[in-house]
Amino acid sequence: MIVLLRRICLWFAIVAITWCFAVQPGSAAGPREDPTKLLAQADSLRARHRAQFLLIMAQLHRETAVLSEKELWYLRYLDAWDTAFNGNFTKAEKGLRQVIDHSGDSILATRASSLLVKLLSTNRHYEEAFTLANHLASILPGIKDPRTRFEVLTDLSVSLSFADQIDPAIQYARMA
Repeated sequence: MIVLLRRICLWFAIVAITWCFAVQPGSAAGPREDPTKLLAQADSLRARHRAQFLLIMAQLHRETAVLSEKELWYLRYLDAWDTAFNGNFTKAEKGLRQVIDHSGDSILATRASSLLVKLLSTNRHYEEAFTLANHLASILPGIKDPRTRFEVLTDLSVSLSFADQIDPAIQYARMA
């Protein structure tokens, strides 16, 4: 009986190891996926399908050497989002500020600013949150990207509701 159990365990181990090598992301056997598409996919999955998001992020982190500067900043934004999602607001704030100040991508900087407003409001840093929220509100008419516009509107709404500014919060929610 023990011999049979050992053989079954050995067989499962061999199958598991073989499976790991066969489906390993980024292996030399398969073509490399476009990093821009992977970043967009991770972004779309970040809250809805956490496990898939984390797998894609791990793959992207293994391939940072082939990412362009723009892709690296997008990855840093997603890292900051994930850090905030995990509750480390101080570290997330630092990462978001780096994206805002250094990415050179206006859409990404706006998205990072929007998330930062929400984090600052959540942590009751209202003065700084309102300063950034006023900036976002002033550039709102120029935001043409639908996803970014939606994120700004919803984050402004949430931030204002934290500060008991219900009427403007409702107005931004309706605009979203």
